[in-house]
Amino acid sequence: MDPATTAVINYLEQRAEIDRVHVKDKSTCSLDAFLRWEEKNECELPDDLKKFYTMSDGLEVRWSIKTGNAIPTFIGKMYINSLNDLTRITSSGSKQTAVDELNDFAENGMSSFNSKSFYGFENILDTPRFNSCAWYIFELDPCDGQGRVCLVYSPVRTLTGMEEAIDGWITTNILLEKFKHRHEKQKQLGQTTAPELDPYMVGVLDLGGASTQVTFTYKRNISDEPVPEEYTTNITLFDTVYNPYAHSYLCWGKNEASKRHRARLLNAVLNVNSKYLPTSTSFPIRDPCLVRGITDSVTPASLFRSPCTANEKRQFNNNPNITLSFIGAGNPDECRQRLISLFDTKRNDKTVNCSFKQEYCTFDYAFQPKLPETIRFIGLSGYYYVFDNLAFGMSKPPASKSERYKIKDFSDEEIKRRLYNVCLTDYETLYKQEAMTPANVQHKRALCFDAWYVWLLLTYGIGFTEDGLKRVSFAKSFPTGKVGWTLGYMINQTNYIPAEYLEKRIKKGVFIGWITISLIVALITLIFLILTCRTYARHLYQKQTSHIATENKDGYSRPHEQSVA
Repeated sequence: MDPATTAVINYLEQRAEIDRVHVKDKSTCSLDAFLRWEEKNECELPDDLKKFYTMSDGLEVRWSIKTGNAIPTFIGKMYINSLNDLTRITSSGSKQTAVDELNDFAENGMSSFNSKSFYGFENILDTPRFNSCAWYIFELDPCDGQGRVCLVYSPVRTLTGMEEAIDGWITTNILLEKFKHRHEKQKQLGQTTAPELDPYMVGVLDLGGASTQVTFTYKRNISDEPVPEEYTTNITLFDTVYNPYAHSYLCWGKNEASKRHRARLLNAVLNVNSKYLPTSTSFPIRDPCLVRGITDSVTPASLFRSPCTANEKRQFNNNPNITLSFIGAGNPDECRQRLISLFDTKRNDKTVNCSFKQEYCTFDYAFQPKLPETIRFIGLSGYYYVFDNLAFGMSKPPASKSERYKIKDFSDEEIKRRLYNVCLTDYETLYKQEAMTPANVQHKRALCFDAWYVWLLLTYGIGFTEDGLKRVSFAKSFPTGKVGWTLGYMINQTNYIPAEYLEKRIKKGVFIGWITISLIVALITLIFLILTCRTYARHLYQKQTSHIATENKDGYSRPHEQSVA
């Protein structure tokens, strides 16, 4: 049982008025159960709910009170549906009533809330509309007909590959203050226009689960092939129009590449005997990119449900109990060859032709200008996390920080030795060697595939030479902020940044220093004012007392001087 539920039960049991707390025992959910649910409903369970189901397949807690000699009465209940009962509320049948109830609450309950005045914040909440076609709604607790607790997936707009690439490029160069440097340089030279390529701008490499992006500025020569419109865009920053090259390689993200790799392994086994199809509950497949001692079990549906594996898809029987067992073989040379073959999928397909000249045609038959030799490239997201795990077993320079790495700080021999080590080492030894914990084991256990895939993507896929790799670094954050696409997205939505650069706020340490100095000056001023006031008061007192008159015997008064001391 999860800690939150345990804490609630302990609280109830400690209450004097509670007579009895009844907890119904539940089994746990397996990984296969999660995969089947997500495959069936086309939704990914939230991490906290998935963690709950790994400890208890649903929840039913009741508690009662007892008054005098009366029979105990159940007055409270906590309930969560089992994973099998976590069904989607659709627009057909009796489930439509549930959708109507949600909309009824949204209209009446929210309007009642919004009708109250909150000092100028009236009607701040928008009334949601639960359209069962657009929203994915799953019932967690029917609440005995008194209401509903639901898991709701709202429809969202997905960023295009081009948007993600451009947004990451903007964010990285903004955080590195490259736009400021370029703008100030133009201002000093009195230039209003400048060549597109700025040696201070950096190219950006981004690796996600489904796709990978490449973005950089370049200087086009007359002899160069013009960049097609779908590979570039116009961005106005500091009164300058930038036209960076940007492309997103869909289906070449780390997770999708892993699925394609395993689908090809499965096809390779089936091609040995085309008539052989698995009929048993477990079908073993040797995986050279998985270390010895690990077996990953997946269903054919989970492997082939992605559009990225459509070309590798094969027909299986409808037996839902079939499980594909990928058994770790830990062979780095074979892993490398398998991944190179994956990159050569289109090159080896004689039915597919590249529409660009050979020197501009990439492994996926996309257009890419020659990589500039004068700019640096920074790898984000998956690039950083994979290299961070890889760098864990390599000697790092004294000035190196875990938030940022430069390939040139590591020798080619050390990187190659590390690439082989994470594949040849058995899992039990690797677990200790890589300091795996429950928090990071999910990422480090697949380091053999991840490391080789990232390395070949840079060298064999995108085309970095040995010298070009020395200009590649990986970053999680900079002193000015964390890298990602969100900042660039906000800027790109306006497509404009004022021409005058807005200086960044002072750092926390400098701010504290100025506050301290200001307080000291204020304190000195206050002390000076107090002393001045006391001196003035004493002077006034002396002046008044020096003119006190005393009467003479003849009735005349004369001044009487007194000593102040």
